[in-house]
Amino acid sequence: MSVNSRAVAVKACQLVLDEGYALPAALLQVSSILNVQDKAYSQELAYGMLRFYLRYQAIINQWTDKPIKDTTVKLIVASGFYQLAHMRTATHAAVNETVQLTKTFKKKWATKLVNALLRRWQREYSTLALDTDAVKFAYPQWLMNRIKKAWPAQWQEILLKSHEKPAFELRVNLSQLSREDYCQQLDAQQIAYTLNAAQESGITLLAPMNVHDLPGFNQGLVSVQAHGAQWAASLLAAENHMQVLDACAAPGGKTLHILEQAPLANIIAVDIDGARLERVNENLMRHKKQAVTMVADVTCLPFKEACFDRILLDVPCSATGVIARHPDIKYLRRSTDIEQLNQIQIKALEQAWQLLKPQGILLYATCSILPAENDRIIETFLAQTTNVILLALDMPVGIKTSFGQQLLPNAISGDGFYYAKLQKAN
Repeated sequence: MSVNSRAVAVKACQLVLDEGYALPAALLQVSSILNVQDKAYSQELAYGMLRFYLRYQAIINQWTDKPIKDTTVKLIVASGFYQLAHMRTATHAAVNETVQLTKTFKKKWATKLVNALLRRWQREYSTLALDTDAVKFAYPQWLMNRIKKAWPAQWQEILLKSHEKPAFELRVNLSQLSREDYCQQLDAQQIAYTLNAAQESGITLLAPMNVHDLPGFNQGLVSVQAHGAQWAASLLAAENHMQVLDACAAPGGKTLHILEQAPLANIIAVDIDGARLERVNENLMRHKKQAVTMVADVTCLPFKEACFDRILLDVPCSATGVIARHPDIKYLRRSTDIEQLNQIQIKALEQAWQLLKPQGILLYATCSILPAENDRIIETFLAQTTNVILLALDMPVGIKTSFGQQLLPNAISGDGFYYAKLQKAN
């Protein structure tokens, strides 16, 4: 790979750390000069750097007499560490091209320092002691503390799971064909996979690939969707001709899944982000499905009271359950964000409740693993609402909590998700 692809990864990560960009947006901004192959390389490198940056920073601090204050230089070193540890890059190329970045970024004063750190990594990494939490887990302290408190028996597994590359998970459109029939198409193209034992529509590919190369993808036979998110449609249990609201719907996987199970349901899919809502429209077109899409704020929805039979309320959250897919979350979130998100979550739940018909069902969902965004929100809502019935969730995965079901990031559940199911009494 060229120096340019490595430079793009460094620039993208710097936008995340210094300017608060989400990593996909950062990569989009700085990678236009690259060809397809180099874009893929820079993306893998950038995601890997952010998975382990806090570890690399701790090691750099151990190995230098004075802390390096220059973020660019630290990121250059991190890019070299990740290449040497996790990528199939020739060792000499990883070292030489990474050192060359000091000239690309006009940091020639750091050339010898970067070279020395990379050479030391080569000598010592295989025997490096992961003897501090910062080195072992590569998490911000505040978030590590919250997860440790919430899940004292599972916290280490949760944190280490986020170091892994996320699984490439699919949902077969069972309204069109069985999972077994779709697997025959994968077999014919020699695409390796495993089956999700807990869900009849779930498949995990053993290696990522371009989605448009998947058999039947462009015809709507299969969608890319995390296994944890695939529970939403079945738990919501929408039926034909029901009025259904999918709040915070982008990119549209849950909307499609609802329509696969109830093709005559009348769905309104809402999201505050118009650009992301376009992805919902694209997915609907690919599947030849119909739904009304609308840009709206989930805390201020423009509908009359008691007009929906089913509401899927996938509220804005910390996304702490999907850090393996979005390692930038570790740098973009702050401890103070949780309380602000809680205010949005309870307001969204109160707003959506007004829109639900008597006997209607609301499914509250997050991709968070923090109880403050999950059970505590439901507990607060139940304490102040009289016409609500908490329904049991029959799920073969996850941990039953006081008010819902928590899927933790692990080999069985995949990503972290939370669900609670509420029914409005007459």
